[in-house]
Amino acid sequence: MEGLEEATKRMIKSIRDIWNETTKESKGLFLRHLDGNRLNNRLQNLSWVHPREAMENLDWCVDWKVGLKKRQIQFVMLNADSFSKLY
Repeated sequence: MEGLEEATKRMIKSIRDIWNETTKESKGLFLRHLDGNRLNNRLQNLSWVHPREAMENLDWCVDWKVGLKKRQIQFVMLNADSFSKLY
């Protein structure tokens, strides 16, 4: 993370800390609802995805936003390509 502003480094760290905590039980994976409906929790509709996949497919219904504040979500969306390269 050389060359990044301190504020940017703090933002990235705060997001990764939240992700590490919220994905602890899934060993770092996010949960995807295949049909896009977060209320449809049938096993056939759920799939674990790697963070890289989630960042490369922002149109998927994936729980990577859980625990993040609005400004953190916006930051991830603006920098999804960079986040996908972190993994």
